[in-house]
Amino acid sequence: LSHSRTHLWYNTRNPTDHQVPRIQNTPSTMSRMPITPSPSRTSPGTSGSRRRPGQTPSSMDREQAMRDYKLTIEYKHLKQHCPVGVYLLPSFDDIRLFHGVVFVRRGMFTNGVFKFELRCPLKYNDAGTHPTVKFTSYVYNPHVHPTTGEVDIKREYPRWDSNRHFLTTVLTYVKRIFY
Repeated sequence: LSHSRTHLWYNTRNPTDHQVPRIQNTPSTMSRMPITPSPSRTSPGTSGSRRRPGQTPSSMDREQAMRDYKLTIEYKHLKQHCPVGVYLLPSFDDIRLFHGVVFVRRGMFTNGVFKFELRCPLKYNDAGTHPTVKFTSYVYNPHVHPTTGEVDIKREYPRWDSNRHFLTTVLTYVKRIFY
């Protein structure tokens, strides 16, 4: 293993796991696997330029790749620990955009079905960087802005700590505002 490097690549064979990274440590696959995602997988605001052979990624590129990797690990964890009645799927176009739905089973909003989008900013997983949740269906709720449909996450988590707060905590809060 001392002669091999670890490469991050995205498995595109299974459409449900298209954004879950896989790690390859074999020297035979090193020449075929890209170090960074292809330009079609890059997010808005990042450069989609390809590096020439022999160029090393900058520290900013490495930091962003680690943020993206942490987000995919968090989504993988979320697949097993999502709150009951809340469903979330990643977007095919953007690694930081998720489409979700909340099914309310009891309380004032019984039988309510509310669609939303969860967006993580480029610097997500840094201290003080909140994700945003915006309902795409109309929601009459004091925690949701009446015209934009955005949930006030900062009210519940004034200081976002990436070691204590995760997408699971945000989705739990989104579910809790209906009960």
